[in-house]
Amino acid sequence: CIFGELLNKSPLFAGDTDIEQLSLVIRALGTPNENNWPSLTELPDYNKIEFPHYDPIPFEDLVPDACREAVNLLELFLVYRSDKRIRAKDGLLHPFFYVQPLPCHHTDLPIPKRGKKSHFFEYDIDKPIRESLVDPDNFVNFVK
Repeated sequence: CIFGELLNKSPLFAGDTDIEQLSLVIRALGTPNENNWPSLTELPDYNKIEFPHYDPIPFEDLVPDACREAVNLLELFLVYRSDKRIRAKDGLLHPFFYVQPLPCHHTDLPIPKRGKKSHFFEYDIDKPIRESLVDPDNFVNFVK
């Protein structure tokens, strides 16, 4: 959702309540069902509320000013089943991050002044980006 909000410069699903938020997600992604979310009906609160059937909105309509690569990455992020979403370390290697305008290198980002080093990693700008990635599954072990 945050990636979509960065693309739109506004909230993607701006609900005032949990139910309204859920309704906006369902209107955008389409009503979930057993085909796109097996075991959906087995979730504990599945029968507490019912939403009408919605077909998914094309992602190009959700983020109309985004490039093709950004739309594709958003499609990989906004998936009901968490086990089907793109992993963060794979997302960082998505083509979106390699098209113009290119992001600045992480060593060019400002570091807040807090009296001590505020980042955990030492970067080598000559290393391929894949070697700079941190595996989120081992992040806790990495910073110890």
